[in-house]
Amino acid sequence: MQMKRKVGAVIIMHPGQCNYGSSLQGYATAKKVADFGYEYEIIRYNKVRDVKSFLKNFVGLMRSGAFRQWKYLRKKKKDFIQYPEFARTRKIREEAVNIFKARYLDSVSHYYNGYKALQEGSKNYSVVFVGSDQVWGPLSLYSKFYNLYFVDNSIPKFSYASSFGVSSIFPWQRKGVAGFLKRLDLIGVREQRGKQIVKELTGKDAKVVCDPTFLLTTDEWIEALMENEKERGLERNGEPYKIDTPYMLMFWGKGKMSVKR
Repeated sequence: MQMKRKVGAVIIMHPGQCNYGSSLQGYATAKKVADFGYEYEIIRYNKVRDVKSFLKNFVGLMRSGAFRQWKYLRKKKKDFIQYPEFARTRKIREEAVNIFKARYLDSVSHYYNGYKALQEGSKNYSVVFVGSDQVWGPLSLYSKFYNLYFVDNSIPKFSYASSFGVSSIFPWQRKGVAGFLKRLDLIGVREQRGKQIVKELTGKDAKVVCDPTFLLTTDEWIEALMENEKERGLERNGEPYKIDTPYMLMFWGKGKMSVKR
């Protein structure tokens, strides 16, 4: 049976991802698509790795930062052992994020196993978009997922508030990045530098748009937070959500750190 055609959303949802910001961006993006009256589905991709494809991309991955990422992950694993309190608090965060994603995102996700299934599955959608967050980082080029290389040529495709995560593109990646950008019908980025990169590589005009988290009202966020806390057994008895613990906001500017309480 052919799947009903709908909007396909590509957002950061990979296993083990427990970043608050990425999860909230994904939620806000999906909610706005639904608010506009469209049916949507989050496209999930289970990679089926093989030696041939790995060797094909090995040099590019190493030159683009895969080794540095591997070293970072190793160090983080050692930190969990050396500092058990850090590991404990991370586990609490993971549980909170996983409950949030299960409630709002997993239920509208569709999994494709292997790249061929992913390519074929793209034909189930009337349009496919990617966003938000740093979905176009140097390492993402080789997965051919967040750059929508897997989407069939006949399917309209665009980005919303996507970020390269870097201020310049590696020389050996410029051709590949230009290639996927040229396939997009519309390009929305979240930074001025991203807009400049698109122009430099393709001559196309990208639109700088706001992060999707700013598309929701305060009341919409309060409702989502209260529902999520209820799911975690932290019911507030219908009271308005408020921050009732000390908190600190830190931000950097011109090499100096400022603190607001």
